[in-house]
Amino acid sequence: MMVYREFENGWMLAMNDEAGKKVVPDSLFRFGRQFDGHPVVDFWQRDGASGLRGFLPHETENSVRAFLLDLGFTEVRRYDPNGDPELETIAPMLRPGR
Repeated sequence: MMVYREFENGWMLAMNDEAGKKVVPDSLFRFGRQFDGHPVVDFWQRDGASGLRGFLPHETENSVRAFLLDLGFTEVRRYDPNGDPELETIAPMLRPGR
């Protein structure tokens, strides 16, 4: 059963159980995108949340990476503005047995 959990740092994510320990399968993120000249993290969850999120003043790329990996996200290579596919296109290619 999927539930949404809001974290103290402002993230609202789809979790795979009521305990809220791990995100739903096929949860991906990457760095390298910009919005209004500021770095953002690009994230996507199957049947869940997706979008771009800026960094809070105390956050770094490393702290956001550690937070998302601990929840079960998979990091994919940095965004390349010269033609990288969207995360929902990448997710099926990363599934086991494919």
